[in-house]
Amino acid sequence: MRIGMLGGSFDPPHVAHHRLAALALDTLGLHALHVVPTGHAWHKTRQLSAAPHRLAMSQLAFADLANVVVDDCEIARGGESFTLDTLQALESKYAHLTSPIEWVLVIGWDQLSRFTTWYQWQNIASRVLLAVAYRVDASETNPAQPDLSEWQAVGLRLVLLPMLPVSISSTYVRDHVPNEQPLDDWREMVSPEVAHYITKNGLYQA
Repeated sequence: MRIGMLGGSFDPPHVAHHRLAALALDTLGLHALHVVPTGHAWHKTRQLSAAPHRLAMSQLAFADLANVVVDDCEIARGGESFTLDTLQALESKYAHLTSPIEWVLVIGWDQLSRFTTWYQWQNIASRVLLAVAYRVDASETNPAQPDLSEWQAVGLRLVLLPMLPVSISSTYVRDHVPNEQPLDDWREMVSPEVAHYITKNGLYQA
């Protein structure tokens, strides 16, 4: 059995997050993918939106993916959010199962580049298969894969998730909501349900 985890601030969750979740489910044969909105992001310099909003938007954003579980464990736990603590919490949730579980941590290439700076990264690495999303050029027939030898040399188990590049970011959405025009393109970067939630709750206005 393979169980995945995809963490993030999801402030807000956008269509690239959804695309990554769907790709991980389909490519890796995950029985479940826990999407975990960050509780307290100690490494962020900005104030995150209130946790109930980010949780609600995540539930809307991933609602159509049958094997996604939007998990509030970091929010409910409180305090600083460390990936190792979240993995241990998820392991406890599945402790009643007799079948062996392979844990898969879904991350982006930028996160992989910083992975050895994470709290207790060796402990995390010993528990998971890292599924790393990276951008591929659609114009290339056989795009080259990134060199993983540096990471394999320090004991990481890795699998690659090739994704077409998308010009989408939560930062762009947050920055453009206050200046909304009749045809503002930020709405194309999130699901209609998330766009409605943002407008209804007046998020990102200040």
